[in-house]
Amino acid sequence: MTTTERQKAILGTLAINPSAYIEIAEVAAPYMFEEGALQKMAHLIWERQREGIQYDAATLEAVCPAHELRQIVDSATSAAIAAEHAVQVRNTYYCKKDAEYQQAMQSSILEGTDYFNARSQYLSNIEALHM
Repeated sequence: MTTTERQKAILGTLAINPSAYIEIAEVAAPYMFEEGALQKMAHLIWERQREGIQYDAATLEAVCPAHELRQIVDSATSAAIAAEHAVQVRNTYYCKKDAEYQQAMQSSILEGTDYFNARSQYLSNIEALHM
């Protein structure tokens, strides 16, 4: 299953079962979703949940076209499986960001930055990622 499919399964589950939010939000955050409709939908759901405001299909269609929303809802799974998907989405996000930070460190060293300074910046980026 791809990361996009996992993200759709998570959002589909949240669209029809908002109570699954508690487990999913423990490990995933909206910024971990792909940019575009999926991330916008995740931001909307997380924001509404934090504010204690209910959402429905019409609310979600404001950030996601109806045909995409149908595909997302069709991808829904149980809350437990969605929580497992959230762990994978988080892990994939962290791996992607780690690779970006490593590439930036290597580029910095090739441009003449001292290894220890570049490494320090890399570690600072990793630490900030997990805060």
